[in-house]
Amino acid sequence: EGVIGHVLEFVKIVMQTSPAGTTYSDVLHTITSEKGIAGLWDGFIPWGAIQAIGKGGIFGFAHAVAKGYLLQPLIDRGTLPEVVGL
Repeated sequence: EGVIGHVLEFVKIVMQTSPAGTTYSDVLHTITSEKGIAGLWDGFIPWGAIQAIGKGGIFGFAHAVAKGYLLQPLIDRGTLPEVVGL
């Protein structure tokens, strides 16, 4: 999230709120000319961090549930090798 996700989301929102005809190049130039390259992460704290933690938690939970309900029974029956379940 912090490396590229926030930057893409930020640029997308700026593009959506810009006048018609604005290019991605225009948006990136405007952002970086005002605050430098660090301007791309403007607003990451606290909302970007909260979003990253939330997304990570949900994906972690979904992975654990899927592993328990989908993968483990196949390993227990011998359909999949045990190494897959690591």
